[in-house]
Amino acid sequence: MRRVKDLLSAGWRAAPAALCVAAGVGILVRFTVHDRLPVIAGVAYTLRPAAGALLLALAGLLWFIRGSGRAAALSGASAFFAASIWATGALFLNPPPADPPANRLRGMAWNVWHGYGGWDGVAEGIREVDPDIAWIVEGDAGEDAPPDAAEPDWGAMAGGRSWRASHGLVLMVKGEILDATWVDLTRGSHAMRARVRTRLGVVDGAVVDLHGRVFRHRGPAVERLEALARDFAEGPSILAGDFNTPRDSALWSGLRADWTHAFEAVGRGFDGTWPMVGPVLPIDHVWGRGVRFTSCDHRRGWASDHSAVVVEFGVP
Repeated sequence: MRRVKDLLSAGWRAAPAALCVAAGVGILVRFTVHDRLPVIAGVAYTLRPAAGALLLALAGLLWFIRGSGRAAALSGASAFFAASIWATGALFLNPPPADPPANRLRGMAWNVWHGYGGWDGVAEGIREVDPDIAWIVEGDAGEDAPPDAAEPDWGAMAGGRSWRASHGLVLMVKGEILDATWVDLTRGSHAMRARVRTRLGVVDGAVVDLHGRVFRHRGPAVERLEALARDFAEGPSILAGDFNTPRDSALWSGLRADWTHAFEAVGRGFDGTWPMVGPVLPIDHVWGRGVRFTSCDHRRGWASDHSAVVVEFGVP
């Protein structure tokens, strides 16, 4: 019993310093290798500036309780610095959308969480947005669902749209699906490559679902995704879905050469899309090439743990 008390006491003494070290490691990784390297990428994803600010604030509170006023003040100032780093990179103040052009399409990218929040809620969310194109991820009952779990009726939820479903990826369009092919992006990541005909012409692209394992490097999947994107036609193209990789990842440097991130271009507010109750991770994206985004909003609801990304865009 005495040994347990000694261990608890040692842990109590070391906790504030350990929290500060963890936050410092996260900030150091962010400004050096970021997520370019395997394993270290997991540190970059878990110890982001928002998490660092929380750890430093907690350390300051513990030091304050212990009567270490100077250490508490230093931790508090460091927490403010980390929170400022997060806010600077996550907050967008693009001007409000002007009067939208008449010829535009509305798109909706949404991870629907395997219907754990209820398929009726998913159907209602799609009806409210009424997208011309919907890119749906985790649109099946999921591996962890009970045997009697209901599979979604995408034919009914499509509401007269053309639709295609494969491996939990769902594409819906007001128009015609010219081609749709499932693509393995390696190690649990996949996409549905699709060309669709809308009322404004043909749009190429893919519904994307990259794996969410924290310490499994996303580099190989991103490389395959870039290779897939290079095969798209020269016209309007969209990549949309759950990328499980933050918007500010170093891995997107290759894609940024030709593609525009919708929220960066026209979004307003904080960029987080997950988790629903406190979205701090920007992992659901819409990327466009050969299109002009006019608006991008994140819509939350209890039907999923992810926000839906709703965009409007014009095509040449």
